[in-house]
Parts: sequence; C-alpha cells; structure tokens
Amino acid sequence: MASPPAGPRHRWPHAVLDRSRQPPLVGRARELSLLTERLTAAGRGESSIVVLSGEPGVGKTRLLTELADHAAAKGWWVLVGRALDSEGMPPYLPFVEALHEHVRLCAVDDLRTQLGDSAPEVALVLPEVARRLPDLPASNRLEPEGQRYRLFDKLSEFIGAIAREKESGLLLCLEDLQWADGSTLLLLEHLCRRLRNARLLVLATYRDTELDVGGPLARTLEQLTRQHSTQRLEVKGLDDDGVRLMLAGLGRPDPPPALVGAVYAETEGNPFFVHEVFDYLADQGRLFDPAGLWRSDLQVGATDVPQSVRLVLGRRLDRLSTECHTVLGLAAVLGRTFEYELLRATSEMSEDALLAVLDEAEAAHLLFSDDRRRLTFAHELIRQTLLSGLTALRRQQFHLHAAQAIEQLPGAITDAHLAEIAGHYRMAGGAADSAKLIEYLTRAGLHALDVRAYDESIGLLGEAIAAVQARNGHALSGSGLADLHRDCGRAYIGLGKWAAARRELEAALDMLADAPTEKRSALLIDLAVACRWDGDLKSGRRYAEDARVLAEGVGRQDLQAGALASMALLEFSEGEIARGATSYRTAIERARGVDRSVAKTAQAGYAHLLYLSAKHDESIEHGFQAVSLARELSDMATLTFALGPLGLSLSAIGRYSEAEEAFAEARRVGSQYGIEGYLARAISMSATPHLDLFDFDGALQIAEEASELGREFNFVSARVSAAIDCLFIRLRSGNPGRALDLLPAVRGLVANEVNADGTWLHGWLWGLRLAQAEAEAAVARNDWREAVRLATGSIDASRARMRPKYESAALATRAQALVALGRKKEAIADLTAAIGVARGTADPALFVRAAATMLRVEPDASLADEAHQSIRRILDAVSNPRTLLCFEASEAVQFIHSTRGPHSRHREQRPSYPAGLSDREVEVLRLVASGKSNTQIAAELVISVNTVQRHVGSILSKTGLANRTQAASYAHQVGILV
Repeated sequence: MASPPAGPRHRWPHAVLDRSRQPPLVGRARELSLLTERLTAAGRGESSIVVLSGEPGVGKTRLLTELADHAAAKGWWVLVGRALDSEGMPPYLPFVEALHEHVRLCAVDDLRTQLGDSAPEVALVLPEVARRLPDLPASNRLEPEGQRYRLFDKLSEFIGAIAREKESGLLLCLEDLQWADGSTLLLLEHLCRRLRNARLLVLATYRDTELDVGGPLARTLEQLTRQHSTQRLEVKGLDDDGVRLMLAGLGRPDPPPALVGAVYAETEGNPFFVHEVFDYLADQGRLFDPAGLWRSDLQVGATDVPQSVRLVLGRRLDRLSTECHTVLGLAAVLGRTFEYELLRATSEMSEDALLAVLDEAEAAHLLFSDDRRRLTFAHELIRQTLLSGLTALRRQQFHLHAAQAIEQLPGAITDAHLAEIAGHYRMAGGAADSAKLIEYLTRAGLHALDVRAYDESIGLLGEAIAAVQARNGHALSGSGLADLHRDCGRAYIGLGKWAAARRELEAALDMLADAPTEKRSALLIDLAVACRWDGDLKSGRRYAEDARVLAEGVGRQDLQAGALASMALLEFSEGEIARGATSYRTAIERARGVDRSVAKTAQAGYAHLLYLSAKHDESIEHGFQAVSLARELSDMATLTFALGPLGLSLSAIGRYSEAEEAFAEARRVGSQYGIEGYLARAISMSATPHLDLFDFDGALQIAEEASELGREFNFVSARVSAAIDCLFIRLRSGNPGRALDLLPAVRGLVANEVNADGTWLHGWLWGLRLAQAEAEAAVARNDWREAVRLATGSIDASRARMRPKYESAALATRAQALVALGRKKEAIADLTAAIGVARGTADPALFVRAAATMLRVEPDASLADEAHQSIRRILDAVSNPRTLLCFEASEAVQFIHSTRGPHSRHREQRPSYPAGLSDREVEVLRLVASGKSNTQIAAELVISVNTVQRHVGSILSKTGLANRTQAASYAHQVGILV
C-alpha cells in the first residue's frame, strides 16, 4: 500500500505562530534555561511535564515556540495541539490535533509498529488511523470505567512509542488548557503517570486569569504537582528593561526613556500588548522620522497609550474595510483555527472577493494561513475582540450559517464535526431548528460516550433531553427519549456517579414498557449495578431478577450471565454468601465462550467471596483466572480489583511472597493508571498479612495510607476497613488505651456508612469485624462478662456469614474471658473449636494464634509440635525481613517456643543445609538440578514464576554460584539431589 511521504522529521507538523510578526524574545533567559534543562533531562529518559501559566499575551506561546524550534533542530519529534474557546470542541482535541498530523504523515509500516495492539482504541479518537490501517479488529467490550482506562492506556502507549522511535525524544505541546474538556485533562494525568521513564517532555500552557479553582483544570494541576516530574512555571510581564529591549528589537536601538516609561506603565510589560502599542503608535507616525530613526521630538505620555489591549486591537480593526471586518467576525465564530472551505461556504462570497478580504487580513497580521488551507488568528485576543463587537442577533445568525455550512460541506459529516455543529446550533438560539439541535446534540453525545469522554457525553445528552422536553417530547418518540436517558445513565456509570446513573436509567425504564425484551433486560442489568453502588441492595436485586427472567425468556445467554453476575454481587453485598456463590458459579458457566467481560468480572467477585469463606485454593484459582482475563482485555480497573483478594488468599495459605507480589502489582497498576478507589482498596487489603504476622508497625503504616487515600478518593470501603484495621492493630500490639480511644470514632464511621438494615455494600462484614474488635476491647478493659457476650454474638454472626477466620478469632477471645471467669472447661472447649476451625482454613498464622492461646490454658505436646511446624512454614515463606523479625519476636511465637524449653528452636529436628539454604530453596535447587524450567518448577510447587526466580537468585547469592548449570553441579556435589 502506498503511503504519503513522511516529510522531514525535524520539522514542526504545522504552524502555531505567525512568524512574520514574531516578537523578539527578551527577558526570558531564566524560563528558557529551565525549559532546555528539562528537555535535556527528558532526552536521558527522565520524562516530565512543564506547565506554563500566565495572563493572555504574556508570551507563553512565544516560549513554547522557542523551545520547539530548539528541539526540532536537535532532531526531536515536536507535536502541537491546543484547546479552543469555541462551541462544539470535540473531546481530546489537543491530543487529537497533536497526533493527527503524525498519523497522516507517518509511513504505514512505522505507524503500524508504533501502534501495535493499541490501534483499535486509538482509532476511536483518531479516525485517520482507521483510514491508514484498514481492517482493524474491533475493540473488546468492557465496563465503562474499564473502557476509559484502556483507551487512556493505549493512547499513552502510542505516544510512548512515538517518543521511543526517535533517538532524541518527543516534545508534546498542549496549549490553552483552560479551555480543555475534562476528558483531555484526565488523559494528561494518565499519560504523565504512565510514561515516567520515556524520552518525553510535555509542555502545557494555560491562562491563570481564567482558572476556576473548583474546576477540572485546578484538580489536574493539583494531581500533576504531586508528581516529582512536574514543574510549574509562571510567566510574568517584562520589567521596564525588558520593555526597553523589546521596543529596541521592534524598532531601533535605544528607544527614548519617555516611550519606555509610558508603554511599561500601561502594558505592565505584557509582550503582546507592548507589540500592539508599538504598531499603533508607529502607524500614527509618532515614533520614527523619515530616515527611520526615533523622532528627536518624541513626547509620549501615559494618556497617549490606549489603556487596554482590546482598545488597541479595536482601533486596528477599525482601519479594515467593511467587508473584511464582516468576514473576520464570521471567522471568529468559527474558532481560533478554521478551514478555508468552511469560511467560504459560510460567507457566501465569491472566491475572488473572499481571497481579497483574507489578503487584507493577513497584511494586517490578524490571520495567517498554512499549506493545508487552514487559517488561524494570530492571537486569541484578536478573535475575542471581534466577537465582543458582534451584536447578539448577528452572532446567532453567524452561528446558524456556520452550522448549515458544515452540514453542506462535500463528503460525509465526520464524528469530529458533530459537537461543532451542535455547538453552532446551540449558539444560534431561537434562530435554530430545534430538531436539528436535538439531532446533533444526540449524535455528539453518543460519539463522546463511544470515546469514553463521559463528562462531555453527559453534558450533550442532557442538553438533548432538555431540548426534547422543551418541545413537550415531540422531537423524539418515547423510545428515542428513553435511549437518551439510558445513554446518559451509562455515561454516569463510567464516572462512578451511581445516584445520577440510577435516576437516568429508571427514567429510561419507565419509558420502555413496550420495548423489546433484550433492550429492557440489558437496561435492568445496568440498573441493578447502579443500585448496588448507590446502596439500595433490595431494589438492585429486584432489577437483577427481572433482567434474568427476561433474558431466559428470549434465550440470551450473555444477558443471563450479566444478570446473574449482578445478582451475585448484590447477594454477596448483603452477606448471603451461599446464594452469592451459586449465582457467581452459574454466571461464570453461562458467560464461558460467550462474554469474556462478564466472565472476568464474575471471576473477580467470586474469588473475593471464596476468600471470605476461607476456600482459599478455589479463591486463588478463580483469582488468577480473573487476573489473566483482565490482562488479556487490557482492563486495568478489574486487574487492580482482582489482585487485592488474590493477595489475601495467597497470604491466607502461607504463600506470603506471592501475596506480596500481588499487592505490589495492584499498587503499581492502580497508581500508574489512576484507578483510585481500587488502589485504596488493594492497599487496605495488603495490611492483613502484616497484622496476622504481628508486624504491627507495618500494618499501621499501610492502614493509615489506605485511610488517607479512601478519604481523598471518597472510597468508603477502604476508609472503613482501614479504620477497623487500626483498631485491631492497637488492641493486639499492647496499646489498649489508644484502641479504646479510637473505638467511638470507628463505631461512628461504620454507623454513618451502613444503612439501618445493614444493606450497604459489605456492611455486614464491617459489622462483623467491628463486633470482634468490640469483644477484644472488652477483654482489654477486663470486662469479662461483656467480652463473653460480644464474642458470642461475633461467633454466631461469623457462622451465619460463613467467615471461619473471625469465628476462630471470636472463639479464642471468648475463651480468654471464660478463663478469667474461672470457667476453664468451657474455655478449653472454645479453644478446641477455634483450633479446628483454623486447621480447616489452612491459614498457618491463624492456627499459630489459636494454638498459642490454647497452650497458655492447657499444655499439649502434640499441639505444640504442630504449632512449631506452622511457625517453620511461615518462617520459610515470609520474604519481608521486618515482618519476619516481628513474627519471630512476637509473644505468641516466643511462648510456643518456650513450651519445649530454653533454646528449643535450635534443637528442632530440622535438616542442616549448606550455605544457609532454606527448605524451600532446597526444593527449588533439586528441581533446577533435575533440568526443570522456572515455569515447570512454579507449576510443581504451586508458586508463581516470579517467586521461583527470586528463590533461584537467593540460591546463587548464598552459594556464590554464577548460573543454573553451576547450581545443578553444586546440588550433586553436596548431596542435595536425591
């Protein structure tokens, strides 16, 4: 396939400044030095973002241009895009504008390599990709949140690939972010997290005079500032010496002091204003004599200089012909940059007349054109001045003409045109046909939904709904209005705004009484999920059951799977573990081979449920399947979600190193992709093995981090769980006074988040955990009868909810209180039961805690030996040095050791291996010596490949060997291979 020429790669993709009128760069040595330093560092792989802020005309674009010229001369890619202050700006416009030219000019083979498997997602926002690379596969279907993460990830991968392709790197310039849509800003945040070690410098600009402190840009700036790779640089006006140098550059050396003082006083050193004032005075003949020298009689006072830049521009515009002024007003409505053909169609002038007008405008340095037949205002302030001079009726007329002209352009209307047309019809007000307005608002809103621009989609679809309602619904059928509400609801789901999603979806449902069964079923599934997260579990279950019945009635297996997965989630959330497990199993079976997205979600939820039921082996199996599917589908949200429970289940059967890997991956993925809520949740979960192994300082550090993230991200689950963890940590670490102080606050937090009937997410689980903490607190304050009462309630609740871990803990707690009350026989019965439950979970740490409590009450040599074996198993499995030391030094472990006499640990019948190898390392070494690969060893020992690699590295380090071959020979020499 032939491809267009790539063009010289050191050149800019298109003009960003009218260089014929480019002002001299003065007074910017400090700013330029910082920018070139950042560019040099980015070339070494130290990617960063520099954000330039300042008032309009202060010189942000001029600095950007200077750096871009410098980078291009050194062989960098330079891509430039800007947001626009115009109606109908499509989502992601700065990125689309920056990347479009690269896609258009890049050789096909290079483009294919750079895109890799990202092409289907990138093509959603860059249609040029599909034109250059036909027959792209369809993008995998995911939940709305997962779709956005994947789109952002694939766009970031593409940008990273462009940066890697050039030996120097990529300078990505994004201008005027004060007008950027929320999706663009979220993509920027994601890009900067994702590409931390790329040869990439992002240079962004915004007007600080137009910054809304509560708006999306302020939030993005806050997020970016937290990253060490972000530098914010405020560009201020020139000082009086800078003004003197600029006037000298524009005119002649040594401008008169009176001129410098007057210009500086009125412009405050704003370079654009200085330039405009200079032109204004020069045009009046006030500055130079016939020889081109400064006039010797020059007398300029402050009153001779216009007091605002718009006044200066207005006087310059007044010198234009009427035709030119009219055309420029129409052009201002079209935007900062616009197509010549669109202006021609809108103006209805002959081509010769229009070209003559444009020649006049370019001669006045108001516009400049490029080789793609596009025109750009030399500065946004020029366009704003023109707009301010239009009457409301004239502006509406121009917007109407613009909308109609775009519709009539040759060729099909593209997705990029939809929001633009909708914006023009909106601004046309009463002059517009409301049916046209509704049509384009709807189409633009659906396109925004398709490209995961959820905020923009909600705005557009909401306007369409309001426009329909203003016409009393006559513009659309009932089904059409219902579709608008449904799609708006799905956009809210993408943002995690569940109450709003439910409102829109229920409005749609009310209008779809006669709709096809499949359509109602799909809508009910979405509603069930929205109700779950909105805290109304009973309504959610009703919707899920209705969806299942409808899906079964039409034989749609995919919808059946979706309905069952939603029902399982709701049952799980209400604590109906057995029913939830059945629904999850059925959903997974129905989804197999039909809908991988539903299968992935159901596997992840089922794995968590199985962990809570202490069915750890099954949980691990389903957890790994969910992780694998999430990776295949590039669903980073579900991946982060699934890794947390996987880490819990691995730690619960003593596979601590693998659990640590799972939690570390969840932290890495969640941080890198900005999956805030699930990141806080995974971090909260990662405190559990530290708490179980008596590493109280480590557990507290993690719990406090999770609590802070839960507050920051408004993720209740992490915040409540972390608060209860802090309570357990204080109680079990010998600090009961602090725990008792915390208890009222934790009670209040749980009460605030759980409905009166306990139906909010995992309210039942929080209540169960808090009940156990209350029982332990009663023991801490020697309130034995209250401890028995509370522990009994915790035992009953744990059995009802199938929570063996807390059943064992509660039995041990009640036994402690019974012993203090002199009821030793009952205590021994409880401890016997606690040990039996702990054995059934295969959790070595849980068993050690229960055994230590029993041995204090009733010595038992057989139990002590069994506890020693569990301790050895833990010591061999824990890789975190601090946790290992805390576990060995814990009171429970020390007491168990003491049951076999002083120094009993050193008299254990444990084999003595050379070089200090552990039992597990010897197992790995034997398999290495037998010729097995890391993958085969992992399968045989039921551990991860990463864990095998770590063991092999430890073996080589301890023995001083260089490779696996030497290790195999060593195993024969020392007699390990048997």
